[in-house]
Amino acid sequence: MIYLYTSLMNNLKPKEVFWSVSSALNVLNAGVKQAGLTYDTLELIRFGTAATYLIQPANIIVRVTRPGAGADLLKKELQIIAW
Repeated sequence: MIYLYTSLMNNLKPKEVFWSVSSALNVLNAGVKQAGLTYDTLELIRFGTAATYLIQPANIIVRVTRPGAGADLLKKELQIIAW
């Protein structure tokens, strides 16, 4: 699973900073590019306090956190996953 912080939103236009499917997709695309990944298809699995996508053919789950959700939230989620 890949987690993307909305700090990547710093590169977006001001009107795109609000939490929406569109802004989450912009962050996802910036993060995927930064990680050197590509995808053929993209499936939005869930959108709420975070956006969760499945990218194919890599079969990778990507979670994009909303603005204001920082490293503490990520640490907690990773601890739960490791448990």
